[in-house]
Formats: sequence, C-alpha cells, structure tokens
Amino acid sequence: NSINCFAKCHHGMSYYPTKVGVMHPHLRSDLLGQIIEACHRHGIKVPVYYSVCWDNYAASAHAEWVQCDQEGRLVRPTPYEPGWHTLCLNTPYVEYVSAQLEEILKNYEVDGLWLDIVHQIRPGCLCNYCRKSMDDLGLDVTDKKDLGKHSQIVERRFLDKIERLVRSSKPE
Repeated sequence: NSINCFAKCHHGMSYYPTKVGVMHPHLRSDLLGQIIEACHRHGIKVPVYYSVCWDNYAASAHAEWVQCDQEGRLVRPTPYEPGWHTLCLNTPYVEYVSAQLEEILKNYEVDGLWLDIVHQIRPGCLCNYCRKSMDDLGLDVTDKKDLGKHSQIVERRFLDKIERLVRSSKPE
C-alpha cells in the first residue's frame, strides 16, 4: 500500500528537476514525479526518501559544511570509508536542505518524508560553526559531555526547523 521513493541520495543527486540542488546527471525526466503519479493512480502512497547528513555533492562543494572530529579531520563514517562525508547540521547546509525539502513539498503530493541520517557525531562536531555555537552557549569544546549536549541541541534545532517547514507546507 506504499512505496518509498528517492528524492535525494547519499551522492547528493536529486531524482527530479531541481532549482536548488543538482539533478542526477543521467536523468532526462522527472523520475520522482512519474513514480508518485503512477503510484497514486493505483492508490499507493509515496513517502519520499531524502539523505540528510550524507551528501557528497554538497560536501565536495562546501568542505566547511562537513562535520569535523576532535583531531580536525572531516568525518567519514565507518565502515563506509572512504565513502560518504557527513554534513554538519549547524552550518548553512541546513538552509540548503530546507530549500530542497520546501521545493519537494511545494511541487509534489508526497505522502510523507523519510529524512535519513540526521546525526551529529559523538561526542561532537568541532567544525568552525560548532566551535562558535558552543562558545556562544558557554559550552566547553574540550568537555565530552558538553560536546554531546551540543550535538543534541543541534539535532533538535534541525528537527524543529524541518517540522515547522513541513507543517507550514502540509499541515496534515
């Protein structure tokens, strides 16, 4: 009675014509729209999949948006090395994600969103944005508890922002 369909994958490629992100280079049509339309004709619901923190396109274009570990290395999650980069939810990347999700919600009759990999590393990201945010909040970047607390704050702030965006577009 439902099928989950890709809107954006870990490579950062969109499966629909996007004005915000980048459409998969081998697509010549609106795959997402075609799948939604075909499924809805048969009474099948279509929640769409969106990879949040893994987006290699955004990471390659904006290394400053990638989460950094305590040694200052860009985060690549194991066991997927040297695969995906992990984007930070405390950077302007969040505006990019928000704009893409807004575009999807505006242009398609989706039946839900599956936001995958919404995760700040533990004990915490130490990119420049997170360092400044922690300083502004009076948190110690050398304290693992403060790093963990900051990761939770960043994740919650992201989820709250996206929930407001979804509810303003599709209250139901």
